[in-house]
Amino acid sequence: MTTVGHALLGASIGLTVLPRMPWLPLQLALGVFVLLANLPDLPLTGWGHDRYELSHSLPVTAIGATLLALVLRQLPLGSWRSAPVLAGLVLAWFSHLLLDTLYGHGLGLAMFWPFSEASLALPLPWFDTLQPPGPDTRDHNLGVFRVEALWWTPVLLLSMLWRRRVLRSAV
Repeated sequence: MTTVGHALLGASIGLTVLPRMPWLPLQLALGVFVLLANLPDLPLTGWGHDRYELSHSLPVTAIGATLLALVLRQLPLGSWRSAPVLAGLVLAWFSHLLLDTLYGHGLGLAMFWPFSEASLALPLPWFDTLQPPGPDTRDHNLGVFRVEALWWTPVLLLSMLWRRRVLRSAV
């Protein structure tokens, strides 16, 4: 999955769990959900994104997400400490692993690394991987982005409708 799919799903999760807040803080909060949904793909030294090991490991994600929730729970962050928001942040991070299993390339994701090299693949044939930049890959890569946007934008729209309905009923 590219940043398009991860970002749209991360924002969707954020919209469903965040409480009512002014527009700018909401945008910043959604940015945190998008960042967590893309965290395994960040090009950090030693993070292992190029090998899909450390950064895409279920045990590492579980430890990191648990530590994140525990730290946020201790900070004076008001509604960020609520169970739904903390669960949403953890889910945004975990969503990355699930989405990466959906590629149709058949390689799967070795998400149990370092305990196992076994791969999990739940391929959907319309999700393709990006190709390295080159003169012949521009149209292909734009198509990959387009498919992800068309697939995940309805999820974002449903999250927006859900948020609107929940916030209206809370008044």
